[in-house]
Amino acid sequence: MCHKKKIDLCEGKCLYKSHSTTISYSKSKEVTTIYKKMLHKAELLDAEIQSLEQQIKKMPPGKLVITRNGTNYKWFQALKGQKIYLPKKKRNLAKQLAHKKYLSLLLEHKVQERRAIQFYLNHYKIPEKLIHKSCSGNVLRSKSEAIIDMMLFMSKIPFRYECALSLGEIILYPDFTILHPKTGETYYWEHFGMVDNSDYRQAAFSKLQLYIEHKIIPTQNLIVTFETQECPLTSDQVEKVIQHYFCEK
Repeated sequence: MCHKKKIDLCEGKCLYKSHSTTISYSKSKEVTTIYKKMLHKAELLDAEIQSLEQQIKKMPPGKLVITRNGTNYKWFQALKGQKIYLPKKKRNLAKQLAHKKYLSLLLEHKVQERRAIQFYLNHYKIPEKLIHKSCSGNVLRSKSEAIIDMMLFMSKIPFRYECALSLGEIILYPDFTILHPKTGETYYWEHFGMVDNSDYRQAAFSKLQLYIEHKIIPTQNLIVTFETQECPLTSDQVEKVIQHYFCEK
């Protein structure tokens, strides 16, 4: 086991002592409310995007191009690499193409907003899914997380489960935020438990990319473990990781 001294982690919300660990941690109802609002907003955006796509399909083909010659303006319909002049008698067509451009820009904005919300939803962790209680007193999402939690606790290493971390405009909740008992450096531990699932794997890669963009690097200050259904995480593996990062320096 690693020796450690008294340390306050995450602004005093987790207090660790040399022979015992007292953890005071409660999920924010406000954050859960935000999550539900994001789910509702995503549903609304899906409906809006579908409606915009249907409206655009009904519009005339091509795009509106406007040119200026002095004080005069000319309208053209850009279609298949050609520009077709639109006289005043085709003003209605020009209006439709202008409205189509507006709808296309609005659709692009809605799609970008939907992607941003989906990124949040992919990385937010729902408090209601906490079902595995550890000897530390923490309630966790999976048996593997419970193993990591238990091993950190028994090694007397100061840590916090799902402590909010701001990375630019994104807030992540790393599985474990850990304070090195000797150096005082902060480490993050992410366990990816379903890497044999393609959607989960893609979300995991996106999350790792976000960490790296903010200089939280695997093997340096980010610990990463993986598992599949056929190869679950074991306590021996966790113990080796803890020994490597926190007990050998």
